Amino acid sequence: MAEVETLRKGGERTGRKRRLDDGGGEAGASGGEAERAVRGRGLDELPIRTTLANWERVFAEHGVAFLPGAAVEAGILSADGEIQAAGRVLEACVGYEDKIGETWTMESTTKGTPKDLAELRAAASRNGDDGEQWYASYVAQGARALVAGVDAALPLAVLPLADPDRPMYVSPCVWVFAGRNINDEPLQGRREHTDSVNCNATWHIQLAGIKVWRIRRDGVVYTIPCSAGDVLVVDTVSWWHCTHLPRTQLSLSVAHDVFLDDNAVEHSPGSSGDEGSDDELGPVTNKDGLYAADDVEEGTVLFTEGDMPEAELPHAPDGNCGVAWAEDDDGEAVGVLVALRDIQRGEWFVVREETDDDDDDDDDDGDGSGVEEDVE
Repeated sequence: MAEVETLRKGGERTGRKRRLDDGGGEAGASGGEAERAVRGRGLDELPIRTTLANWERVFAEHGVAFLPGAAVEAGILSADGEIQAAGRVLEACVGYEDKIGETWTMESTTKGTPKDLAELRAAASRNGDDGEQWYASYVAQGARALVAGVDAALPLAVLPLADPDRPMYVSPCVWVFAGRNINDEPLQGRREHTDSVNCNATWHIQLAGIKVWRIRRDGVVYTIPCSAGDVLVVDTVSWWHCTHLPRTQLSLSVAHDVFLDDNAVEHSPGSSGDEGSDDELGPVTNKDGLYAADDVEEGTVLFTEGDMPEAELPHAPDGNCGVAWAEDDDGEAVGVLVALRDIQRGEWFVVREETDDDDDDDDDDGDGSGVEEDVE
């Protein structure tokens, strides 16, 4: 049974793979956890609360640092308290809709979620209607002018270092998260997860509205409402995390992946003295799942049940792969994931949903035309 290396894992340098919490085992919340809420500006005793001058020390100790108001002084506040940079970030992405569309993700499944940059800009330019709920994200990457334009729109484009000679490299891509919730019920983002990435931290700037983080590690839980001007630096590999939008008009935040010390030296393209090309700026992705690193022929075994990576694959009636059975070297039947058609490099693996017609075909003639089939 031939197997080929066909996946490009989210995480590593090329993207993100999320490990999702199913509510059990080590991932499940324990009854002994201490829930600690970071609310307002009065809880100065919380260990993760700090300032721009001290974020390195706090992050080194806790793997997370919350910097309330860190971006306010550097930004220009509008009359209603939202940083005007939010609109400039979206404006900087105009003209790069093709690159934005490659990573466009609906963080929620609510009706009315913008499906592209044009719809997002239109939604962001007005006040929401009662009951409106949506949450979307994308990655600005793949063109130096795009990344530079977004960074130029930020009131704080780089984290200051106590030692200016300390190596730090910020990946050449910007994660953009936008949403609105005109409803008293929280709008949940993705389920609690950790990221499989090789950066040291991800740092987020809240530019408009509110987004609430819930992070959990070693029996400690923090609930952190981020408002316009707040910065959160967090190791998303070791901290389980999820977010939700409380009742809020436009919520918009951006994030960068940060490499520190030896990790920065290893990943910085500047160490070679060559700035490289736009193609070297990506790709990373904010989608859950796996995609083909090379062209795949129909009938190719993608994975066996024993080596299937830890990722959830989407399902669709016209999916490009399906579950089948094959014999291993010992003659035992094993489940496999097989390509049901030719799959192009960069295409996401989508499991074909079995339909009633597939069931009828299987029952009538047993020709294996359904999703489950035998592979020699």
